[in-house]
Amino acid sequence: MQPGKPNTVKVTLKKWHTHAGKRYEAGEQIEVTEPERAWLKAREIIAWSVKIVDIKPEKS
Repeated sequence: MQPGKPNTVKVTLKKWHTHAGKRYEAGEQIEVTEPERAWLKAREIIAWSVKIVDIKPEKS
């Protein structure tokens, strides 16, 4: 991260959206700041990311 530059995250769009003057279609990824991600989520333009974890049963 560069000093003074906000952290960004990649998000996947659920529907079309214009970002930084460019139109993106559903399924495309864009890079946004945390406040932008919250704004997009509140308007149901993106879904929160979920990390899938492989859980194995304990050996008995």
